[in-house]
Amino acid sequence: QQCKDEEHRIEAMQGPLEQLRQAAQAEFDKVNPAYRAAVLALRSLSHVDLDEIKSYRVPPPGVVLVVNALCIIFGVELDWELGHQLISRQNFFEELEFYDKNNMPEPVFQKLKVFVKDPHFDPRVIQGSSKAAESVCMWVHAVYQYAAIHRDIKPKLEQLAEADSKMNDAQAALGAKRVHAEEEKNNLESTIRSHTDSIRHSKSIEKQIRVLKDKTARCQNVLTNMEEPISMWTTQLKKAQKRLTTAPGDSLVTAACVCYLGPFDSITRQTLLQDWLHHCRTGEKIKSYKKQMMVPLNSREEGGRSPRKGRERSAKHSEVVSDEQTPPSSIAVRDNFTLQSTLSTTTEQ
Repeated sequence: QQCKDEEHRIEAMQGPLEQLRQAAQAEFDKVNPAYRAAVLALRSLSHVDLDEIKSYRVPPPGVVLVVNALCIIFGVELDWELGHQLISRQNFFEELEFYDKNNMPEPVFQKLKVFVKDPHFDPRVIQGSSKAAESVCMWVHAVYQYAAIHRDIKPKLEQLAEADSKMNDAQAALGAKRVHAEEEKNNLESTIRSHTDSIRHSKSIEKQIRVLKDKTARCQNVLTNMEEPISMWTTQLKKAQKRLTTAPGDSLVTAACVCYLGPFDSITRQTLLQDWLHHCRTGEKIKSYKKQMMVPLNSREEGGRSPRKGRERSAKHSEVVSDEQTPPSSIAVRDNFTLQSTLSTTTEQ
């Protein structure tokens, strides 16, 4: 908005400024043709033409007026010899063409005014005395007219210069504001991009959070459903760890049951099994068993068929369970030992 206000202010200044510029140019256009004609006349001269003026021992009055006018313009004392030296300068024509007519001093202007008002100081009058003097007289008249017009429009020129200065300041201020506005625009665009990226990133994080919440819910559901199996597995693990310590004893008692208890009746089997378990747990040695316990069931049923064979088989069993063997001091065996629980799996029990 500030840039637009400054642009409107500059546009409002351009109208009066252009009017001042056109007015000044219109005033100068009145004298410029005469000045250009005088400059062209000077350019048509040569040093040979000036030699005509230098050659006069007793110069004509018109030539004297022209030389005196030149002396006044260039600040030289009014004297023919000094004027002769002035026009004898090597770059005399360039000094005339590029004379600073915009800044003619006021005393020079007032003195030159006297010459211009003199009817004898007329190019048409001086033409009869010297062609070069005529051209220089035209130039003096043109310079004087230009300086006079410049003095008349000097207030306008000052206003024009002031307006130009204000215009330049306003344009500089506008340029600075535009640069600042461009910087602010770039900063705003950068902030918008950063905000957009932040929103995009936050949405991505929210999506990740939702995914994690879904995963957490599923995991929680799995954990809830796994509580009972985990409890069961923990119990089974404890049992398995405990059975690892009793595995050697369980294996030993189980092997003894398989190898030795087959021929006996259930009462004898149970008695022997409890006895073995007791000795394994206490570490006591097995001494001997009653004779009737050592007789197999099939031998009792056969009666007197073969008493000798029965005695031999009983002797063999007595040898196996004799107290000559030395078991370990103590062997761990599971509690409530049964062959079914030992030989079956957990799911079969």
